Amino acid sequence: MKRNVKTYSFRMPLELKERLDNLSKNLSKPKSAIAKEAIEAYLNEVEDFSFAVNALEELKDGDYQKASKKIDKIVKNLQEDSNDNELGDFDFAIEALEELKDGDYQKASKKIDKIVKNLKQTK
Repeated sequence: MKRNVKTYSFRMPLELKERLDNLSKNLSKPKSAIAKEAIEAYLNEVEDFSFAVNALEELKDGDYQKASKKIDKIVKNLQEDSNDNELGDFDFAIEALEELKDGDYQKASKKIDKIVKNLKQTK
């Protein structure tokens, strides 16, 4: 089965190129494969994080039913993806959900605002 692929070229800082060269050599793996895997992993993480932020914003706005479905999906994905119980960027989201569950909307709102701000800075 033939895969549909496109060629993409970009510039990178010399230090990053050297790191990629060294990793490619150490792993005996093509640089293109390493770059593709890194980009795919980054996109997956940002997409999941963006989905979580949207759910939290809906909760903050009071749309509990819509947000609840998204939150259930997020938690399921996190449980499947997390092999060491360390959720990294999602820790704040989980804390915000716990605050909302406990009825502390002011604390949750501050955490949600921080999550949204951090996400927008990564775009």
